Amino acid sequence: MADELKLTTTGTAGSITLTDLGKRVITHPTTDLNLLEEFTVNELVQSQDLKDALSSGYITLTDWNEVSIPAGSVDDLSHDAQKIMGVPCVAPAGIVDAGKLWGYDHDTGQMKLSEAALTSEEPPDATSASIGSIWFDSATNLQFIWDASRQKWLANHNVLTFSRTSGNGTYMNISGGAARGYKMTSNLTIIAAHVWYASGTDGKSFFIHINGSSVHEMVTSGLDYTDYTLNIDFDTEDEIQVYIGSGGAIGNAVCVVETAFRYDFV
Repeated sequence: MADELKLTTTGTAGSITLTDLGKRVITHPTTDLNLLEEFTVNELVQSQDLKDALSSGYITLTDWNEVSIPAGSVDDLSHDAQKIMGVPCVAPAGIVDAGKLWGYDHDTGQMKLSEAALTSEEPPDATSASIGSIWFDSATNLQFIWDASRQKWLANHNVLTFSRTSGNGTYMNISGGAARGYKMTSNLTIIAAHVWYASGTDGKSFFIHINGSSVHEMVTSGLDYTDYTLNIDFDTEDEIQVYIGSGGAIGNAVCVVETAFRYDFV
C-alpha cells in the first residue's frame, strides 16, 4: 500500500500516549501501525507527542518503501507527500518550514533529506549539493534546483525570442520590437538555444552576444541549430543579443534563447 506511514514500538516504553492526537494510546508490542489510516499528514506533523516519542526511541517510523524516518524529520512530512504516497517524481517539490527539504536521489530512486537551509543562509556548494536538491531563496522568492551538469543552482526558466525577416551581417530583433537586445534585470545562465530559418544559406553562423561581444557561435545544419547543453553566465544590466553572421542572406529567421535564474554565492 503506497499511502503508509508505519509506527512500530521498540519496547523501551510499555505504552505511549499521543495526547495531541486525540489521546491515542499505543501499547507495546505494536508493529507497522499505519498512522495515515487514523490521522492526516498535517495532524502528524503538528504532533509534538509523536516527535518526542520518535526522538526518545520509544517508536520507529517507516514509509511505504520501508525507509526509516529519522528523528527530527517529522516536520518535513507535510512537504513530502510524494514520498509518503509513493508518487514517482523526477524533480522534488515543496518547501520545508523547519529549514530542510526532501530531494530526489537518482542513485537510489528515493526521496532523501537535504540539509539545504531555506532562508538567510546560502545553499550547499558543489562539494555537498546533489542531484535533485532544492533551495528556496527568500530574497527573490525563487525555488532553486541544483543542476549537477552545470554545477549551479538554477530556477525558473525563461525564453528570449529573436527574429529577422531577412539579414546578413546584422543583429536580429527582439520579439515585439526593433531593438536588438534584451536588458537583463537578474543574474541568469543561458542553458539552451535554437535557431531556424525558412530560406537562405545553409551552414550559416549565428552568434550570441553579451554587450556586443560574441560568447557563443551557432552554426546551422539544414537551416537549423539546437543545443540544450549551454552554460553561459550573464549578469544584471547585461544586454543579450543575437547576431547573424555574414556570408549569405537568410530569410524569416527565429532564434530562441532559454535562460534560468542563477544563484551566485556571496
